[in-house]
Amino acid sequence: MRKPDWPSRMLDILDEHVERPFAWGVSDCGILFADAVVAQTGFDPLAGMRGYRTKAGALRVLRRAGFASVAELVAARFEEIPLAQAGRGDLGLPEVADALTSPAVITGALAVSKDENGPVTLSRSLIKRAFKVF
Repeated sequence: MRKPDWPSRMLDILDEHVERPFAWGVSDCGILFADAVVAQTGFDPLAGMRGYRTKAGALRVLRRAGFASVAELVAARFEEIPLAQAGRGDLGLPEVADALTSPAVITGALAVSKDENGPVTLSRSLIKRAFKVF
């Protein structure tokens, strides 16, 4: 269940990640979405999978947990919903480019993620799959 003050908690986490430079395992696309979920619900979708410091380390941790991609991890841990039902705080996957493409956090008409160049803001029109954060 989402916490009563989840909107402000989620926005605070997103702001923190936007301000931080990209760093594997500290402020990357996976940590951003997971921290946003933790802020909203207390559930950590990356529990036991944190602590990597490189792209190769992130892939190792993901595969060790039994997932071929972050999209597979998200599909296993969250309910997929129709795109039209996705709301603020839910997760949206763009067309997957590689195993480490993580979901963006939907903030309204936009979705926020992060890549090695920094924060990424996506139009919802680029989201192809959506997942409910309860």
